Amino acid sequence: MNSSMSKLSNPLLIKTYHLAIELNLDKRFIKMISEELERRKLSHSFYLVHYDKTPM
Repeated sequence: MNSSMSKLSNPLLIKTYHLAIELNLDKRFIKMISEELERRKLSHSFYLVHYDKTPM
């Protein structure tokens, strides 16, 4: 686990994930975020429902 990722709140981690995909960032970075989301047991539906409602 990356200690930097563990410091992010769930909503900020989710927003980061979506922005990384939208900006076509490095696949390894997206995978690292995805693994942290899985570690926290956050579902894909949660990603979609809360994405636009979360301020950075």
